[in-house]
Amino acid sequence: MIYDAIQTMGINRCSRIEVKEHLKTCLALSGTQIPTNEIFEFCVNFVMETYYMFNLKELGAAFRLYAENKLDVENHITFTPKLIGEVMSAYKKIAVQVRNKIEPPEPKQIEIKIDEIGRAHVWTPVTDVSR
Repeated sequence: MIYDAIQTMGINRCSRIEVKEHLKTCLALSGTQIPTNEIFEFCVNFVMETYYMFNLKELGAAFRLYAENKLDVENHITFTPKLIGEVMSAYKKIAVQVRNKIEPPEPKQIEIKIDEIGRAHVWTPVTDVSR
């Protein structure tokens, strides 16, 4: 779940509508009372300004873990920036561990040789010698 969430688009690249819709899912997962529109809009701004470095679906992953009681976060009555902050702080510890386990693929080595006429020839080493 976390690995898949990390692969999604960053909050800083999402529209306000996308963040708002995703935050509605977080609200449902939180089990808290529905805030006023004014507070909810404030929460959307808070997430976009504070958690722009996370990917969009990481919000949902964090609140899913919260709903499953897998994060060390106290229960809240209302959906507020304080709750979002506590959930994302607890989630960040887990996300960092997952990110550290993901190794970037090793770049392929490509050798370019230039013949005596000046034409470039690309040579890619063969790693499968069974052919």
